[in-house]
Amino acid sequence: MQRDVAEQPTVAQPVEAAPDAGARPPGRRALVLEGLVVYLVLQLLTIPFLPALRHRRETFYEDVLLGFFMPEKHGLAKLLRDGFLPTWLDNQYGGEPFIANIQHAVLYPGNLPFWLLPTSAALEVVIALHIALAGIGMWAYCRFALRTGRWAAVMGALAFGFGAVTLDHINLMNQLQVIAWMPLVMLFGHLALERGRLRFVLVTGVMVGLQFLAGHPE
Repeated sequence: MQRDVAEQPTVAQPVEAAPDAGARPPGRRALVLEGLVVYLVLQLLTIPFLPALRHRRETFYEDVLLGFFMPEKHGLAKLLRDGFLPTWLDNQYGGEPFIANIQHAVLYPGNLPFWLLPTSAALEVVIALHIALAGIGMWAYCRFALRTGRWAAVMGALAFGFGAVTLDHINLMNQLQVIAWMPLVMLFGHLALERGRLRFVLVTGVMVGLQFLAGHPE
């Protein structure tokens, strides 16, 4: 006696989709070029965003800038140009270890324009450079740590560089300078945890060190 056996249906094997050539991550050279373009755009945008940069006879002013930062930077630049390193000042606060007070940011390289330019011009240069630094740092964090797309990273750069938190701290210059380095601290800290490489740990330490030198790390 013969039994009919139903033919088993053939199950189609899943076919892997071919990789989309357009989804490939950009190469190193393309990312460097993209970052350079983003930085230049951010630097140029400081002019329309900051009216003090557009007019020759205007500069930034506010009570803390006029009462503390500008006299401090003007006096410090004069001391350094005269060859005097202010380790101690007798005529301030009854005596002050000037370099040891991190709020003065004597050793912060970002304040170099104050040594070379008139105080008001140097203030504009320092502020414009740090706003652009804040933006390009956030672009790099979005691009390399969060792995966002190009335009999402650009939006992050614009939102952070020209956002209220950054612009509102122009009058507290040393805090603006610390804020500008924060995205790079997050970027290299993220890469250090993700990849476990010593070089990323070291670069994170350098970024945090620059925040301390800038004067208001808290």
